[in-house]
Amino acid sequence: MINSTFVKNNPSGFLYEKHRFVKGNMPKMHYHDYYEIYYLISGERNHFVGDKFLTIKKGDFVVIRPEVPHKTGGLSGARVLICFNEEFLSNWLTKSAQAELLSFFDKTFIRPDSDCQNEILNTINDVEKAYFDKDSAKIFSSLLQLILILKKSSLATNKGNVSTTVLQKAMEYAQNNYATINSLQDVADALFISKFHLCHLFSKYVEVSFNSYLTKIRLKNATRLLVTSSKTITEVAIDCGFSTATYFCQVFKKEFGVTPLKYKTLNRTLH
Repeated sequence: MINSTFVKNNPSGFLYEKHRFVKGNMPKMHYHDYYEIYYLISGERNHFVGDKFLTIKKGDFVVIRPEVPHKTGGLSGARVLICFNEEFLSNWLTKSAQAELLSFFDKTFIRPDSDCQNEILNTINDVEKAYFDKDSAKIFSSLLQLILILKKSSLATNKGNVSTTVLQKAMEYAQNNYATINSLQDVADALFISKFHLCHLFSKYVEVSFNSYLTKIRLKNATRLLVTSSKTITEVAIDCGFSTATYFCQVFKKEFGVTPLKYKTLNRTLH
């Protein structure tokens, strides 16, 4: 679900959070309207980001653009979250400078060279200190320094086992064909694997059903169409793969707490 609570609690549009976690998983796949930098201090975690399956270790980064579905789970450890929105950046950068800086988020997964780790840790400590000192200028300069360090890092490769590779292909297929998929069987046929095997992979690694994952993708695209297009509610429902407008409205309200029409009205007013 789109979540901008941190913006309400932090009017600057920036959040820093350090957290220890025990072995387990986030309750469900979600997405939000801000940029997220996830740094693993210790432990090992599995990440699902869009159509990617990642296994990250101590010192790794996952960077996530707004409205990209993601979920994490795995062993005990600790992580840092750095979150911000474009409004925060607009206090310091022009639109063109923002676009150049935010191209960094195309990387998704970064494993910096070992000789950068001390510089990274020092910079993250600077971000933390500035955040608790409420020093916006220092927050921005430290964040910029961190991103510039990471931009120089090569895009990391993260090869999974055969099972997770198949799962990643299934997630990618769902991302690209959400409007026309009728069932899990369609995906299984496209990948030349058993429907039951694919169902098992979703249950084991993602811990949600394929239908739940597909619905999340459809709803994400529906919110985009509601705000950016002149399509009717029925047209949005059909374009996103829902069988009827009535069913679409039921699922949408359950997810977001408002009807599609109300969502459209509220967000167009805000924009």
